[in-house]
Amino acid sequence: TNSSSSFGPSNQNATQSSSAIYFRDEFTLNKLRIAAGVRHEEFEQEVKTVYDQSISLNAWDVQASYDISADLSLFGKVGRSYRIANVDDNAFLFAPLNPQRSHDLELGSTFGNDSRKLTVKVFRHRLKDEILYDAFAFMNVNLDPTQRQGLEIEGRARLSSGFVLSGVLQHMSAKFIDGPYDGNEMVLVPKNIATLRLNWEPGNGQTADIGVQWVDSQRNGNDFSNSCSSRIPSFTTIDARYALRLGTWEFAVVGSNLTGKDYYTYAFGRDCGNNRGIYPEPGRSIHLSARKDF
Repeated sequence: TNSSSSFGPSNQNATQSSSAIYFRDEFTLNKLRIAAGVRHEEFEQEVKTVYDQSISLNAWDVQASYDISADLSLFGKVGRSYRIANVDDNAFLFAPLNPQRSHDLELGSTFGNDSRKLTVKVFRHRLKDEILYDAFAFMNVNLDPTQRQGLEIEGRARLSSGFVLSGVLQHMSAKFIDGPYDGNEMVLVPKNIATLRLNWEPGNGQTADIGVQWVDSQRNGNDFSNSCSSRIPSFTTIDARYALRLGTWEFAVVGSNLTGKDYYTYAFGRDCGNNRGIYPEPGRSIHLSARKDF
């Protein structure tokens, strides 16, 4: 893949290219299923007269699940992932950011069947060189090591032949685990998120769904010291979608933030120093689409 941008120091052209190889295999042994994958990727990033670098990165994961009974299974996942700064992330920098790396762990269990199902899992992500915009530095930076861990509960119930109710509740603790902010809460991460959604699938080419999501309050984008008196407030939004399929065509209408809620998910400096900034999310919006399958 290749990408380029003219957004950077002195409007100089920035380019990035990558190539990758990926291998994955899975096998089943009685009630045990194991899947494993590995990826190797080479990146080349250049801003003329500023920097030119090559990066090699590896990612892998191992997943396993075991069916204790027809209605009960256990699963787990361990792996390593990465995110490389793109040409826009590196804009106005005179040296590219380090790749963001994460060591991931997930354990859980699923109860029930297609009519009623409950999934409970715990997770942990330990990140090194996390990429984030620093409002004081006016540029993206690599953070000291951080960690996200928590619990997620997902439920699904078939109310009738056409209606399915689903919900997700996530609780997460995010904090620095090294450096001058060791032990402090991470910024821009809500502790709790709850989602409830109703789906209608009568089987005649029509589908519809409506959902409500509540997002807990968050620390402002530059509150690494956890000293700001204000926080990004919690908010609730509602969205819906209706679609009609006619042969190879699908016509859909999608509504977002249907109540016109005024809210924002990013802010820095509010009541904390001289920098101040709030970036509001879009208000109520309706989108129409037509898609054809070839």
